[in-house]
Amino acid sequence: MTEVIPQIVWTARTDGGIDYVNYKWFEFSGMNFEQTRDLGWQPALHPDDIEPVALQWKESLSNGRPFECEMRFRRIDGVYRWHLVRALPLRNEQGTIVKWCGTNTDIHEQRVHIDDLEKRIIEDPVKLKQGNLPTPKAVFAERYVIEGVLTTGGMGSIYRARHLHMGRIVAIKILHPFLHGNLKLIKQFQQEAEVAAGLIHPNVVTIFDFGISKSGEPFLVMDYIDGHSLDEILNSEKTLSLRRFLRLFIQVCDGLQEAHNKGIVHCDIKPGNIMIGKKGDAKGEQTRECPKIVDFGIARINPKDLGISEKRTMDFAVSGSPRYMSPEQCVGGSVDERSDIYSLACVMYEAITGRPVFDDLTVYELFNKQVNYPPRPFEKICPQLKLPAELEALLFEMLAKAPEKRVQSAREVRRRLMMIYHQLAPTI
Repeated sequence: MTEVIPQIVWTARTDGGIDYVNYKWFEFSGMNFEQTRDLGWQPALHPDDIEPVALQWKESLSNGRPFECEMRFRRIDGVYRWHLVRALPLRNEQGTIVKWCGTNTDIHEQRVHIDDLEKRIIEDPVKLKQGNLPTPKAVFAERYVIEGVLTTGGMGSIYRARHLHMGRIVAIKILHPFLHGNLKLIKQFQQEAEVAAGLIHPNVVTIFDFGISKSGEPFLVMDYIDGHSLDEILNSEKTLSLRRFLRLFIQVCDGLQEAHNKGIVHCDIKPGNIMIGKKGDAKGEQTRECPKIVDFGIARINPKDLGISEKRTMDFAVSGSPRYMSPEQCVGGSVDERSDIYSLACVMYEAITGRPVFDDLTVYELFNKQVNYPPRPFEKICPQLKLPAELEALLFEMLAKAPEKRVQSAREVRRRLMMIYHQLAPTI
Protein backbone atom coordinates (compact mmCIF):
# COMPACT_ATOMS: atom_id res chain seq x y z
CA MET A 1 0.00 0.00 0.00
CA THR A 2 1.36 3.38 -0.94
CA GLU A 3 0.65 6.48 1.14
CA VAL A 4 0.99 10.11 0.07
CA ILE A 5 1.22 12.50 3.03
CA PRO A 6 2.19 16.20 3.21
CA GLN A 7 5.42 16.69 5.12
CA ILE A 8 7.80 19.05 6.84
CA VAL A 9 11.08 18.93 4.91
CA TRP A 10 14.38 19.79 6.54
CA THR A 11 18.11 19.62 6.01
CA ALA A 12 20.82 19.14 8.59
CA ARG A 13 24.47 20.09 8.68
CA THR A 14 27.00 17.35 9.34
CA ASP A 15 27.04 18.36 13.01
CA GLY A 16 23.32 17.60 13.22
CA GLY A 17 22.06 21.20 13.34
CA ILE A 18 18.66 21.53 11.65
CA ASP A 19 17.56 24.01 8.97
CA TYR A 20 13.91 23.82 7.92
CA VAL A 21 13.07 24.07 4.23
CA ASN A 22 9.37 24.80 4.63
CA TYR A 23 7.47 26.51 7.43
CA LYS A 24 4.87 24.02 8.53
CA TRP A 25 7.09 23.16 11.48
CA PHE A 26 6.71 26.62 12.97
CA GLU A 27 2.93 26.56 12.57
CA PHE A 28 2.92 23.13 14.17
CA SER A 29 5.24 23.71 17.15
CA GLY A 30 4.94 27.44 17.76
CA MET A 31 8.74 27.72 17.87
CA ASN A 32 10.70 30.23 15.85
CA PHE A 33 13.59 29.40 13.53
CA GLU A 34 16.35 30.07 16.08
CA GLN A 35 14.64 27.81 18.61
CA THR A 36 14.45 24.89 16.18
CA ARG A 37 17.55 25.01 14.01
CA ASP A 38 20.07 23.38 16.39
CA LEU A 39 18.25 20.34 17.77
CA GLY A 40 15.64 22.69 19.25
CA TRP A 41 13.03 20.14 18.23
CA GLN A 42 13.87 18.01 21.25
CA PRO A 43 11.68 20.01 23.70
CA ALA A 44 8.68 19.29 21.45
CA LEU A 45 9.23 15.52 21.71
CA HIS A 46 7.29 13.31 24.08
CA PRO A 47 9.47 12.79 27.18
CA ASP A 48 9.64 9.04 26.56
CA ASP A 49 10.97 9.58 23.02
CA ILE A 50 13.72 12.18 23.61
CA GLU A 51 16.56 9.88 24.67
CA PRO A 52 16.09 7.01 22.15
CA VAL A 53 15.51 9.40 19.24
CA ALA A 54 18.55 11.55 20.06
CA LEU A 55 20.70 8.42 20.37
CA GLN A 56 19.48 7.04 17.02
CA TRP A 57 20.09 10.39 15.29
CA LYS A 58 23.61 10.55 16.76
CA GLU A 59 24.33 7.01 15.49
CA SER A 60 23.19 7.91 11.98
CA LEU A 61 25.37 11.02 11.98
CA SER A 62 28.38 8.97 13.00
CA ASN A 63 27.96 5.96 10.69
CA GLY A 64 26.26 7.64 7.70
CA ARG A 65 23.35 5.19 7.59
CA PRO A 66 19.84 6.46 6.75
CA PHE A 67 17.73 7.57 9.71
CA GLU A 68 14.13 6.45 10.29
CA CYS A 69 12.17 6.68 13.53
CA GLU A 70 8.58 7.04 14.74
CA MET A 71 8.17 9.63 17.49
CA ARG A 72 5.55 11.79 19.17
CA PHE A 73 5.64 15.59 18.76
CA ARG A 74 3.72 18.12 20.83
CA ARG A 75 1.45 20.58 19.04
CA ILE A 76 0.84 24.16 20.20
CA ASP A 77 -2.28 22.95 22.05
CA GLY A 78 -0.20 20.42 23.98
CA VAL A 79 -1.55 17.34 22.17
CA TYR A 80 1.07 14.77 21.06
CA ARG A 81 0.84 13.28 17.57
CA TRP A 82 2.83 10.45 15.98
CA HIS A 83 5.29 11.45 13.27
CA LEU A 84 7.57 9.40 11.02
CA VAL A 85 10.95 11.12 10.68
CA ARG A 86 13.37 10.03 7.95
CA ALA A 87 16.69 11.36 6.68
CA LEU A 88 19.23 10.45 4.00
CA PRO A 89 22.87 11.57 3.80
CA LEU A 90 23.70 13.49 0.63
CA ARG A 91 27.27 12.97 -0.58
CA ASN A 92 29.61 14.76 -2.94
CA GLU A 93 31.51 13.06 -5.78
CA GLN A 94 34.20 11.93 -3.32
CA GLY A 95 31.58 10.17 -1.18
CA THR A 96 31.80 12.64 1.71
CA ILE A 97 28.55 13.56 3.46
CA VAL A 98 27.85 17.25 2.89
CA LYS A 99 24.41 17.45 4.49
CA TRP A 100 21.35 15.42 5.40
CA CYS A 101 17.92 15.74 3.84
CA GLY A 102 14.97 14.70 5.96
CA THR A 103 11.19 14.61 6.11
CA ASN A 104 8.85 14.78 9.09
CA THR A 105 5.50 13.17 8.27
CA ASP A 106 2.38 13.30 10.45
CA ILE A 107 1.22 9.66 10.58
CA HIS A 108 -1.08 9.94 13.60
CA GLU A 109 -4.31 8.88 11.89
CA GLN A 110 -2.50 6.12 10.04
CA ARG A 111 -0.89 4.88 13.26
CA VAL A 112 -4.22 4.99 15.13
CA HIS A 113 -5.97 3.19 12.27
CA ILE A 114 -3.30 0.47 12.14
CA ASP A 115 -3.35 0.06 15.94
CA ASP A 116 -7.15 -0.24 15.81
CA LEU A 117 -6.97 -2.71 12.92
CA GLU A 118 -4.44 -4.86 14.77
CA LYS A 119 -6.69 -4.81 17.84
CA ARG A 120 -9.68 -5.93 15.78
CA ILE A 121 -7.62 -8.69 14.16
CA ILE A 122 -6.67 -9.99 17.59
CA GLU A 123 -10.21 -9.73 18.99
CA ASP A 124 -12.20 -11.10 16.05
CA PRO A 125 -10.03 -12.15 13.08
CA VAL A 126 -12.69 -14.40 11.51
CA LYS A 127 -15.33 -11.68 11.33
CA LEU A 128 -12.84 -9.15 10.01
CA LYS A 129 -11.61 -11.33 7.16
CA GLN A 130 -15.03 -12.50 6.01
CA GLY A 131 -16.56 -9.18 4.95
CA ASN A 132 -18.94 -9.08 1.96
CA LEU A 133 -16.72 -10.50 -0.76
CA PRO A 134 -18.31 -11.23 -4.17
CA THR A 135 -18.70 -14.87 -5.15
CA PRO A 136 -18.70 -16.41 -8.64
CA LYS A 137 -21.99 -15.96 -10.55
CA ALA A 138 -23.16 -13.35 -8.04
CA VAL A 139 -24.45 -10.02 -9.37
CA PHE A 140 -22.33 -7.15 -8.03
CA ALA A 141 -23.45 -3.50 -7.92
CA GLU A 142 -26.67 -4.56 -9.70
CA ARG A 143 -25.06 -4.83 -13.14
CA TYR A 144 -21.92 -7.01 -13.10
CA VAL A 145 -21.85 -10.80 -12.96
CA ILE A 146 -18.72 -12.00 -11.16
CA GLU A 147 -16.85 -14.74 -13.06
CA GLY A 148 -13.79 -15.21 -10.85
CA VAL A 149 -10.82 -13.66 -9.03
CA LEU A 150 -7.94 -12.42 -11.18
CA THR A 151 -5.55 -11.26 -8.46
CA THR A 152 -5.44 -10.15 -4.83
CA GLY A 153 -3.20 -7.45 -3.38
CA GLY A 154 -2.75 -5.44 -0.20
CA MET A 155 -5.58 -2.98 -0.95
CA GLY A 156 -8.10 -5.21 -2.64
CA SER A 157 -8.91 -7.90 -5.17
CA ILE A 158 -9.53 -7.68 -8.90
CA TYR A 159 -12.32 -9.79 -10.37
CA ARG A 160 -13.19 -10.76 -13.91
CA ALA A 161 -16.83 -9.86 -14.51
CA ARG A 162 -19.41 -9.46 -17.30
CA HIS A 163 -21.79 -6.54 -17.64
CA LEU A 164 -25.26 -7.94 -17.05
CA HIS A 165 -26.92 -6.07 -19.95
CA MET A 166 -24.10 -5.24 -22.39
CA GLY A 167 -22.11 -8.48 -22.19
CA ARG A 168 -18.80 -6.58 -21.94
CA ILE A 169 -16.02 -8.41 -20.05
CA VAL A 170 -14.44 -6.08 -17.48
CA ALA A 171 -12.11 -6.15 -14.50
CA ILE A 172 -13.47 -4.86 -11.17
CA LYS A 173 -11.14 -3.75 -8.39
CA ILE A 174 -12.86 -4.01 -4.99
CA LEU A 175 -11.35 -2.70 -1.76
CA HIS A 176 -10.81 -5.28 1.00
CA PRO A 177 -13.68 -5.26 3.55
CA PHE A 178 -11.44 -4.36 6.50
CA LEU A 179 -10.32 -1.18 4.70
CA HIS A 180 -13.79 0.19 4.01
CA GLY A 181 -13.51 2.66 6.89
CA ASN A 182 -10.24 4.14 5.61
CA LEU A 183 -11.34 7.39 3.95
CA LYS A 184 -7.83 8.09 2.66
CA LEU A 185 -7.80 4.88 0.65
CA ILE A 186 -11.31 5.47 -0.67
CA LYS A 187 -10.26 8.94 -1.84
CA GLN A 188 -7.18 7.40 -3.47
CA PHE A 189 -9.48 4.88 -5.13
CA GLN A 190 -11.71 7.68 -6.41
CA GLN A 191 -8.72 9.65 -7.65
CA GLU A 192 -7.57 6.66 -9.70
CA ALA A 193 -10.98 6.62 -11.38
CA GLU A 194 -11.05 10.37 -12.02
CA VAL A 195 -7.49 10.58 -13.32
CA ALA A 196 -7.57 7.52 -15.59
CA ALA A 197 -11.07 8.29 -16.89
CA GLY A 198 -9.63 11.32 -18.67
CA LEU A 199 -7.09 9.20 -20.53
CA ILE A 200 -8.29 7.49 -23.70
CA HIS A 201 -5.30 5.74 -25.28
CA PRO A 202 -4.50 2.18 -26.43
CA ASN A 203 -1.57 2.01 -23.99
CA VAL A 204 -3.40 3.27 -20.90
CA VAL A 205 -6.01 1.29 -18.97
CA THR A 206 -9.57 2.46 -19.62
CA ILE A 207 -11.79 3.20 -16.60
CA PHE A 208 -15.54 2.62 -17.14
CA ASP A 209 -17.12 3.10 -13.73
CA PHE A 210 -16.51 3.96 -10.08
CA GLY A 211 -18.81 3.78 -7.09
CA ILE A 212 -19.78 2.23 -3.80
CA SER A 213 -22.15 -0.71 -3.94
CA LYS A 214 -25.36 -0.82 -1.87
CA SER A 215 -23.63 -3.20 0.53
CA GLY A 216 -20.77 -0.71 1.03
CA GLU A 217 -17.90 -1.97 -1.16
CA PRO A 218 -15.91 0.74 -3.03
CA PHE A 219 -15.21 -0.51 -6.56
CA LEU A 220 -13.53 0.50 -9.80
CA VAL A 221 -14.43 -0.96 -13.21
CA MET A 222 -11.78 -1.02 -15.94
CA ASP A 223 -10.45 -2.81 -19.01
CA TYR A 224 -10.15 -6.55 -18.74
CA ILE A 225 -6.63 -7.25 -20.03
CA ASP A 226 -6.14 -10.85 -21.12
CA GLY A 227 -2.45 -11.16 -20.34
CA HIS A 228 0.15 -10.72 -17.64
CA SER A 229 1.94 -7.90 -15.89
CA LEU A 230 5.50 -7.13 -16.91
CA ASP A 231 6.47 -8.11 -13.37
CA GLU A 232 5.06 -11.61 -13.90
CA ILE A 233 6.81 -11.89 -17.27
CA LEU A 234 10.19 -10.85 -15.84
CA ASN A 235 9.80 -13.21 -12.89
CA SER A 236 9.32 -16.02 -15.39
CA GLU A 237 11.64 -15.03 -18.25
CA LYS A 238 14.19 -12.79 -16.41
CA THR A 239 14.84 -10.58 -19.47
CA LEU A 240 13.16 -9.51 -22.70
CA SER A 241 14.73 -9.98 -26.10
CA LEU A 242 15.96 -6.71 -27.58
CA ARG A 243 13.29 -6.75 -30.31
CA ARG A 244 10.47 -7.40 -27.83
CA PHE A 245 11.89 -4.83 -25.41
CA LEU A 246 11.94 -2.09 -28.05
CA ARG A 247 8.46 -2.87 -29.36
CA LEU A 248 6.93 -2.86 -25.88
CA PHE A 249 8.61 0.25 -24.50
CA ILE A 250 7.98 2.32 -27.61
CA GLN A 251 4.29 1.75 -26.85
CA VAL A 252 4.73 2.40 -23.12
CA CYS A 253 6.28 5.76 -24.03
CA ASP A 254 3.19 6.53 -26.14
CA GLY A 255 0.91 5.87 -23.18
CA LEU A 256 3.09 7.79 -20.72
CA GLN A 257 3.34 10.79 -23.05
CA GLU A 258 -0.45 10.87 -23.31
CA ALA A 259 -0.69 11.09 -19.52
CA HIS A 260 1.95 13.83 -19.42
CA ASN A 261 0.11 15.73 -22.17
CA LYS A 262 -2.89 15.84 -19.80
CA GLY A 263 -0.70 17.11 -16.96
CA ILE A 264 -0.74 13.73 -15.15
CA VAL A 265 2.40 12.42 -13.42
CA HIS A 266 1.90 8.71 -12.68
CA CYS A 267 4.35 8.57 -9.71
CA ASP A 268 4.44 4.76 -9.54
CA ILE A 269 5.77 3.39 -12.84
CA LYS A 270 6.95 -0.18 -12.14
CA PRO A 271 6.72 -3.61 -13.83
CA GLY A 272 3.59 -4.48 -11.85
CA ASN A 273 1.81 -1.44 -13.27
CA ILE A 274 2.47 -2.34 -16.90
CA MET A 275 0.05 -4.98 -18.17
CA ILE A 276 0.86 -6.84 -21.40
CA GLY A 277 -2.16 -7.92 -23.40
CA LYS A 278 -2.82 -8.76 -27.04
CA LYS A 279 -4.19 -6.60 -29.82
CA GLY A 280 -5.19 -7.64 -33.33
CA ASP A 281 -4.37 -5.64 -36.44
CA ALA A 282 -7.03 -3.89 -38.52
CA LYS A 283 -8.00 -7.11 -40.32
CA GLY A 284 -7.86 -9.25 -37.22
CA GLU A 285 -5.39 -11.60 -38.90
CA GLN A 286 -2.46 -11.09 -36.53
CA THR A 287 -2.01 -10.15 -32.90
CA ARG A 288 0.75 -8.23 -31.23
CA GLU A 289 1.63 -7.48 -27.65
CA CYS A 290 0.04 -4.30 -26.37
CA PRO A 291 1.23 -2.87 -23.03
CA LYS A 292 -1.10 -0.75 -20.91
CA ILE A 293 -0.13 1.49 -17.99
CA VAL A 294 -2.40 0.85 -15.00
CA ASP A 295 -2.95 2.07 -11.42
CA PHE A 296 -3.15 5.85 -11.30
CA GLY A 297 -4.01 5.76 -7.59
CA ILE A 298 -1.17 8.06 -6.50
CA ALA A 299 -0.89 10.10 -9.70
CA ARG A 300 -0.42 13.86 -9.47
CA ILE A 301 -2.03 16.55 -11.60
CA ASN A 302 0.16 19.39 -12.84
CA PRO A 303 -1.45 22.33 -14.72
CA LYS A 304 -0.97 21.87 -18.47
CA ASP A 305 -0.25 25.55 -19.15
CA LEU A 306 2.88 25.72 -16.97
CA GLY A 307 6.44 25.15 -18.12
CA ILE A 308 8.13 22.02 -16.81
CA SER A 309 10.30 24.02 -14.41
CA GLU A 310 7.17 25.51 -12.81
CA LYS A 311 5.23 22.31 -12.34
CA ARG A 312 4.94 20.89 -8.83
CA THR A 313 2.93 18.27 -6.98
CA MET A 314 1.26 18.67 -3.61
CA ASP A 315 3.40 19.84 -0.72
CA PHE A 316 6.39 17.59 -0.08
CA ALA A 317 5.41 13.92 -0.15
CA VAL A 318 7.05 10.51 -0.40
CA SER A 319 5.22 7.98 -2.55
CA GLY A 320 5.90 5.15 -4.94
CA SER A 321 7.85 1.87 -4.99
CA PRO A 322 11.45 2.31 -3.72
CA ARG A 323 13.15 0.18 -6.39
CA TYR A 324 11.72 2.46 -9.10
CA MET A 325 11.50 5.85 -7.34
CA SER A 326 13.32 8.93 -8.58
CA PRO A 327 15.82 10.68 -6.29
CA GLU A 328 13.41 13.58 -5.80
CA GLN A 329 10.67 11.18 -4.72
CA CYS A 330 13.03 9.49 -2.25
CA VAL A 331 13.74 12.73 -0.39
CA GLY A 332 10.14 13.96 -0.45
CA GLY A 333 10.77 16.66 -3.04
CA SER A 334 8.46 17.98 -5.73
CA VAL A 335 8.04 15.88 -8.87
CA ASP A 336 7.09 16.42 -12.48
CA GLU A 337 7.10 14.32 -15.67
CA ARG A 338 10.85 13.76 -15.40
CA SER A 339 10.31 11.70 -12.26
CA ASP A 340 8.27 9.24 -14.35
CA ILE A 341 11.15 9.22 -16.88
CA TYR A 342 13.55 8.07 -14.14
CA SER A 343 11.12 5.38 -12.95
CA LEU A 344 10.58 4.20 -16.53
CA ALA A 345 14.36 3.91 -16.95
CA CYS A 346 14.53 1.71 -13.83
CA VAL A 347 11.91 -0.60 -15.36
CA MET A 348 13.64 -0.64 -18.77
CA TYR A 349 17.04 -1.34 -17.20
CA GLU A 350 15.63 -4.33 -15.33
CA ALA A 351 13.71 -5.62 -18.36
CA ILE A 352 16.74 -5.64 -20.66
CA THR A 353 19.52 -6.65 -18.22
CA GLY A 354 17.59 -8.98 -15.92
CA ARG A 355 18.83 -7.01 -12.91
CA PRO A 356 17.36 -4.00 -11.08
CA VAL A 357 19.31 -0.75 -11.14
CA PHE A 358 19.95 -1.36 -7.44
CA ASP A 359 19.56 -4.77 -5.80
CA ASP A 360 17.03 -5.25 -3.01
CA LEU A 361 18.20 -3.73 0.26
CA THR A 362 16.26 -2.16 3.09
CA VAL A 363 13.95 0.61 1.93
CA TYR A 364 16.22 3.40 3.08
CA GLU A 365 19.35 1.78 1.74
CA LEU A 366 17.51 1.73 -1.60
CA PHE A 367 16.63 5.40 -1.12
CA ASN A 368 20.30 6.13 -0.41
CA LYS A 369 21.35 4.33 -3.60
CA GLN A 370 18.75 6.13 -5.71
CA VAL A 371 19.91 9.51 -4.39
CA ASN A 372 23.68 9.01 -4.34
CA TYR A 373 24.90 6.09 -6.49
CA PRO A 374 25.22 5.74 -10.28
CA PRO A 375 23.74 2.74 -12.12
CA ARG A 376 26.06 -0.12 -12.98
CA PRO A 377 27.30 -0.36 -16.60
CA PHE A 378 25.92 -3.16 -18.76
CA GLU A 379 29.37 -4.73 -19.10
CA LYS A 380 29.49 -5.23 -15.34
CA ILE A 381 26.17 -7.05 -14.94
CA CYS A 382 25.25 -8.60 -18.32
CA PRO A 383 28.30 -8.66 -20.66
CA GLN A 384 26.95 -11.78 -22.35
CA LEU A 385 23.95 -9.92 -23.79
CA LYS A 386 25.96 -7.60 -26.10
CA LEU A 387 23.46 -4.76 -25.82
CA PRO A 388 23.81 -1.67 -28.05
CA ALA A 389 25.78 1.22 -26.59
CA GLU A 390 23.04 3.63 -27.72
CA LEU A 391 20.55 1.90 -25.42
CA GLU A 392 22.88 2.07 -22.43
CA ALA A 393 23.53 5.76 -23.12
CA LEU A 394 19.79 6.46 -23.27
CA LEU A 395 19.05 4.65 -20.00
CA PHE A 396 21.92 6.32 -18.17
CA GLU A 397 20.72 9.73 -19.32
CA MET A 398 17.20 8.90 -18.13
CA LEU A 399 18.72 7.85 -14.78
CA ALA A 400 20.50 11.15 -14.15
CA LYS A 401 20.07 12.22 -10.52
CA ALA A 402 19.21 15.82 -11.44
CA PRO A 403 15.89 16.10 -13.37
CA GLU A 404 17.26 18.81 -15.67
CA LYS A 405 20.01 16.43 -16.87
CA ARG A 406 17.61 13.65 -17.86
CA VAL A 407 15.87 13.04 -21.15
CA GLN A 408 13.06 15.54 -20.78
CA SER A 409 10.04 13.70 -22.21
CA ALA A 410 8.61 10.28 -22.98
CA ARG A 411 8.30 11.48 -26.57
CA GLU A 412 12.07 11.92 -26.77
CA VAL A 413 12.65 8.49 -25.19
CA ARG A 414 10.34 7.00 -27.84
CA ARG A 415 12.20 8.78 -30.64
CA ARG A 416 15.53 7.39 -29.52
CA LEU A 417 14.13 3.89 -29.06
CA MET A 418 12.77 4.07 -32.61
CA MET A 419 16.22 5.06 -33.90
CA ILE A 420 17.75 2.04 -32.17
CA TYR A 421 15.00 -0.20 -33.53
CA HIS A 422 15.48 0.95 -37.16
CA GLN A 423 19.27 0.70 -36.90
CA LEU A 424 19.10 -2.87 -35.61
CA ALA A 425 15.96 -4.08 -37.43
CA PRO A 426 17.81 -6.44 -39.82
CA THR A 427 19.65 -8.12 -36.94
CA ILE A 428 16.99 -8.47 -34.23
